[in-house]
Amino acid sequence: MTIWWYLYFYGSYLINWTFNPFMMGYTESGNFTVKGKSWDSIKYNYPWYILYLGFFVVFVGIMYLTAWGR
Repeated sequence: MTIWWYLYFYGSYLINWTFNPFMMGYTESGNFTVKGKSWDSIKYNYPWYILYLGFFVVFVGIMYLTAWGR
């Protein structure tokens, strides 16, 4: 039961910080094609995705270098 809770929790977290901003940018785009809307959304959210990736790398690095990651 506990593993399902973790999967649901972290899955929802991942979706809320990656997929939802993409979809909001997609719907707010002024382009008329799927490709144009997707590209606008990616360009708008690109700095945020890089920031998320940086935080993740730092977090994993801290876990790797400390006893907390054992």
